[in-house]
Amino acid sequence: MKEEILRKVIREEIKRVIKEDEDAFSQPIPAGIERYMKKFIAAVQGARLNRRRTGAILGRVVAAMNIEPSDLMKYVRMVKKGL
Repeated sequence: MKEEILRKVIREEIKRVIKEDEDAFSQPIPAGIERYMKKFIAAVQGARLNRRRTGAILGRVVAAMNIEPSDLMKYVRMVKKGL
């Protein structure tokens, strides 16, 4: 009986985490941040940078946001899933 209950709890937790991941990129972004984010993306795309420089830019953005490595990997999986 205990094993069955444990399995049920684990399944519910996994479903909750998956639903959380799906909702992560659908949240609204504040207008000011959205505006600057679009300008930043346009500037990076317009500069025609090589992969190494684009990676350096991405690295600095991630470092500035103080994202934990485990959270970063979670976001990478979500982005890959969305592509």
